[in-house]
Amino acid sequence: MAAQLEQIISQLLVPDSNAIAAATAKLKEFAKDPAIVPALCQILSTSENNTIQQYAATILRQKIERNWTRLDNDVRNGIKTICLQALQSQVSREVRNSVTAVVCVITKHEFSSWPELLNFITAACYNDNIPAKELGLYVLGEVSEAVGIEMEPHFNSLFELYAKCLAHHGNPEVLHLTCVAMSQLVPYLGSNHAQKFGVLLPHAINAIQILLGVDEEKACTSFELFDALLDCEVAIIVPHLTSLLTLCLEVTKNGSLDDGTRVKFMTFLSWLVSTKKKALQKLQLVTTILDVILPLMACPDRDEDEDTSQYPGSFAGSVLDTLALHLPSDKLVPILYKNYIIPLMSSTQPLERKAGLTALAVVAEGTCEYMLEHMLQECLKLAGNGLSDEAPEVRNAALYALGQFAEHFQPDIVKYSNEILPVLCQKIADEMSTQSGALTRTYYALESFCENMGENIVPYLPDLVEKLVVMIAHSPTVHGKELAISALGAVSNAAEEAIVPFLGQIMEHLKVYLTAPDTEDGITLKTQAIDTLSVFARKIGKDTFSPMAGECVQLGIANLASADDPDLRRCIYSLFAAISSTCPEALYPCLDPIVKKMFETLDSTEVSLNSYVPFIS
Repeated sequence: MAAQLEQIISQLLVPDSNAIAAATAKLKEFAKDPAIVPALCQILSTSENNTIQQYAATILRQKIERNWTRLDNDVRNGIKTICLQALQSQVSREVRNSVTAVVCVITKHEFSSWPELLNFITAACYNDNIPAKELGLYVLGEVSEAVGIEMEPHFNSLFELYAKCLAHHGNPEVLHLTCVAMSQLVPYLGSNHAQKFGVLLPHAINAIQILLGVDEEKACTSFELFDALLDCEVAIIVPHLTSLLTLCLEVTKNGSLDDGTRVKFMTFLSWLVSTKKKALQKLQLVTTILDVILPLMACPDRDEDEDTSQYPGSFAGSVLDTLALHLPSDKLVPILYKNYIIPLMSSTQPLERKAGLTALAVVAEGTCEYMLEHMLQECLKLAGNGLSDEAPEVRNAALYALGQFAEHFQPDIVKYSNEILPVLCQKIADEMSTQSGALTRTYYALESFCENMGENIVPYLPDLVEKLVVMIAHSPTVHGKELAISALGAVSNAAEEAIVPFLGQIMEHLKVYLTAPDTEDGITLKTQAIDTLSVFARKIGKDTFSPMAGECVQLGIANLASADDPDLRRCIYSLFAAISSTCPEALYPCLDPIVKKMFETLDSTEVSLNSYVPFIS
């Protein structure tokens, strides 16, 4: 049977769909015969074709995964013997991986009754032959993941093994496989293991430093040891915080490494800050972090359509935000402001001035109470100066800062409306013809400011509405029109019934987009216009909205019938929800088609994009 089975497997590997289909059908027939297991073992031990061996091991794993306990003892013992023999025969990496997968299946059933496996692993790991050592460590890591807590009786001997392997500084693969194997034990470590395992960590840190100069991907995989420790046994890493922090910061500032590598270590740095903030303060490591993070923020802006999640310059802001959220504000802000922000703002380099304002903006949420009490005027002065800076990147950062202040410095910031709102309105006019980040950030600042003003916005309504409807009518870009319509919604949300005198003027411009054709640009503007219409439905009062309610319902139904865009459907349902809270009687005659469409949407697998979210670098 083995010869026939090997022939079938060989047919599965040819680039001929008919031959593959025929071989698959034959394999399914062979699979019904219990003799297929010994036949696969024979192929695994005798075939001279690595690919066929790999395929045989894969099929064998599938066969025994659910049937191991049903096999005869002789068959099971034969499989175990064949697997160990295959691993010892210097097979290719692919065959090694497939055979190890078979071994892992077996260990889930009888690890403790298979001492030959652990003897094989130990002998291989202590072997002076490097390929044998790598093989042993690979199998050890996979088996440790498979059996978990069953490894616990062997922990002490494994710790000794790891220590010897971590001393192989000249062999990066041994270092990598050792760190991976160590990480598999982390979920099962107890307080009684902390001291012995902790002794290994400086050597693991050194191993990762070596790997960073050879293979960044393996360095990152090895570093997952510390990710696991942070999740499961954070106390073990506390004595090594300084060394870990030094490693993370060295990687963070090393511009020769890949961005993804640097961000991975920066992410760990953020986790350290959030979980061990007291220890970081006690060890006086906060300024050490700031010394690296702040210069990174002095980076050029990425394009709006670029993914900045793996960009160290952008992620530096996330680390600073974590510091602000978790450290005492009275300890962080004075140091940050005096030693970093003020010098950066005094720099002759625009990117450094940008970094100063961005840092101020980033910490606004986490330190808002302290900054409101002690620094509000200074913050606004810096942002105001930034708005008139000759460098566009500095002006953009100032707008971002104003948006953050407007969002988090409530209600105190409202009393500065006379100074802030005219500036923002003028910025909108200045940037009307562009699609730059400045336009987006200007609207972000305006929306953040207006949404929290409440009735204090009323004196500014004439100028705001006039500026925004001009933008809606005359902006040369779809993006500019979309932002202006969104801002009108924010203004109306704050003003509530006070917006009614301007409603006719606003609706005159909105109707153009509420009935726009279903082109890509038309749908973008229609979606935003319907979202703003929903604000009116909720905020202007029943008496004012009631005459419009029926027309709005019909508008929604008409668009729902032809809407292929999930985001457009989302905003239409939002409009119906808003109408139901104000004028439910307008919906009663139309409930059947609306509910029918709702159920169709629930059955759909499409995902709606979120409504407009400002881009923030």
